[in-house]
Amino acid sequence: MKRRIIKTSVLMILVLVFALSLVSQSQAQKHRPIPGGIKGTYATMGYDSCVSHWTYNPNDPVDVHRSTYWTKTTTFQGTTTFDQHGNGASEVDQVTMTYPTYTPIPLGPYFSFPSWPQPPGNLPLGGISTSHSSSTFTYSVDTSTRVITQVVHSTGQFISGGPPGAMYITVEPDETKTGYISLDAGTIIGTTSESAVIRTVNFWQDEAHTQLVGTQEDRCQRSRILTLISK
Repeated sequence: MKRRIIKTSVLMILVLVFALSLVSQSQAQKHRPIPGGIKGTYATMGYDSCVSHWTYNPNDPVDVHRSTYWTKTTTFQGTTTFDQHGNGASEVDQVTMTYPTYTPIPLGPYFSFPSWPQPPGNLPLGGISTSHSSSTFTYSVDTSTRVITQVVHSTGQFISGGPPGAMYITVEPDETKTGYISLDAGTIIGTTSESAVIRTVNFWQDEAHTQLVGTQEDRCQRSRILTLISK
């Protein structure tokens, strides 16, 4: 009986040591260093959720609705390329849905989109627009934690279904995203929580950005998922 208890105890100790070794290996893999840069083209999907309002609106010259906010969401798909030297570029298509939720409720003429149904008072009930966005960025990688930081520079968006006469968008300031790189560098997850950061969105009639159509301010939360498709 005593011998059986000893054998059982030894077996339990061996199982415990083996389990601890697996945990140790898992933790070691989780923090396994990676090179200072990553390389390849990644399929990119993402989602934005924003609160917006106009700061300049030629259809509302006295700016009586500057304090009127609405919500909008945008979905993204495209590609992002990293060059392994801290630089990259993205090309994405996006669809933006604007919802008929206003705070406070506006009481007069408002900047309407031609495709939107119009209730009394010319107040838009919501709408949809599409755009193609090009951007460049710089990035850095923390080799011990696998955290990636990107600083994105918007180089312009071509839009369809936006404000009358608006064909292009520029955004300021640069956007900073942080994320995590998978063990095989095949997946990157990035987020930007910008509830306290105000970004200026300018609508232009021309690609040279000389004829301003309107200006909005956005506060957004953004998320991106990148999947490696070629090296």
